[in-house]
Amino acid sequence: MKKISMLFIIIFILLLTGCESTSNYKLITCTKEATLSDSDTTADIKYEVYYEGDYVKKTISTEKITSNNEQTLKKYKDSYEKVFSKYKNIKYYINTVTTNANTVTSKTTINYNKVDSSKIIEIEGKEGNIFEEDGKVKLDTLLAVYKKYGSSCNN
Repeated sequence: MKKISMLFIIIFILLLTGCESTSNYKLITCTKEATLSDSDTTADIKYEVYYEGDYVKKTISTEKITSNNEQTLKKYKDSYEKVFSKYKNIKYYINTVTTNANTVTSKTTINYNKVDSSKIIEIEGKEGNIFEEDGKVKLDTLLAVYKKYGSSCNN
């Protein structure tokens, strides 16, 4: 009985958080590696773009900063937390910042099928935004942004 209750709770949490299978979508991965201002700090960036037809359905963005300098890691951690604090009350826009011995990792998952794009536009502004009038994001538009900032994509 206890196993059934635990299973029910797990399923409920998954439904509540909007967990959605990406198995029906195609995937494009974009990556970028860079050495940052002090030559001891590197950034590894990975964008997973799940799409169907011309439209983005979900993205998972992972930015990993590696450094032996504690102050540098603290600066990046604080910056990530400040930037993403504006989005924390938007459902289906999830960001976590984690630290390990010599890394800070920011992971952002956006479910474009369910996120309220108007709330994101309130934060980011209309000009230069990736959203179409109907609140959808075109695959070509998003990939162009990633490539503009130096990412390579596997499409």
